[in-house]
Amino acid sequence: MFDFFKNLAEIIGFAVDFVVNTLQSIVMLFTTIPKALSYLTYSVALLPPAVVAFATLAIATSILLVVLGRNS
Repeated sequence: MFDFFKNLAEIIGFAVDFVVNTLQSIVMLFTTIPKALSYLTYSVALLPPAVVAFATLAIATSILLVVLGRNS
């Protein structure tokens, strides 16, 4: 009988932890995006116009991979 309540408490704790971690991840994502855009703007500002498109693409791709956590 007590095992049932113990397992129920663990499931509720897991659900609460999941929601908290999800909200923290969303907040971190939205705080990281402005930093990434400012980095992109400052790093491309001094390049010649012919190189800006390629540099923007490369930097945006690397930022996307960092935000998604797939950098290796």
